[in-house]
Amino acid sequence: MPMKRSTTTLRINPEQLEALEKISKAEGRTVNKLLREAVKNYLNRRAPNNLEGTVSILRAYRKQNSGFKKAID
Repeated sequence: MPMKRSTTTLRINPEQLEALEKISKAEGRTVNKLLREAVKNYLNRRAPNNLEGTVSILRAYRKQNSGFKKAID
């Protein structure tokens, strides 16, 4: 069953929107998807005792940091 979604308004300054649009274009993902991911990551970080939140943070870090495996070694 698909997750129910809601619509909201977000006000950000033009520089932030421009940065999001550049990232969106570079990554081939919509600004909406970037913002949903950012909110999800923020909420996961707010629950430090939540194992799923910790795993999500580590997975996001691993995707962003190509030297992650070298650091572990």
